[in-house]
Amino acid sequence: MEPSRPPGDGPCPQCGCLVWFGKPSSFSRSSARKLWERLDQLKADNIAANQLWKRCLQQLLGSEPTPEYAAQVAEKVRRLLDGLNEELRLVAVAKMVGSGNAEIATRFEVTERTVARRLRVIRSLWRRECTE
Repeated sequence: MEPSRPPGDGPCPQCGCLVWFGKPSSFSRSSARKLWERLDQLKADNIAANQLWKRCLQQLLGSEPTPEYAAQVAEKVRRLLDGLNEELRLVAVAKMVGSGNAEIATRFEVTERTVARRLRVIRSLWRRECTE
């Protein structure tokens, strides 16, 4: 709390969130209740805004990608996978289907460190591919 700041709502100097600045002695049970209600309202407003944003995006994008977009994504993934050797391709596909590093390591009988290293190589190659 900044000592020179007058009591009232204001942004937190560290994170920017709206907070109440006041003297510790002026913070009563009723002001705590008011602050709690204000926080509940801010949470409710934020949830409502997020839900509205999601509905707008769904209307704009639709619930499923268009066939053209799906074909473009499939072609891009195919090109990216074709640029990898067999060892890296297997790791990439396993990661794409949601396997964790430990699971991939067990499946291919390598260490988790090896999986992490292969994933770094894949990301590096794909980053280069996507920026060219």
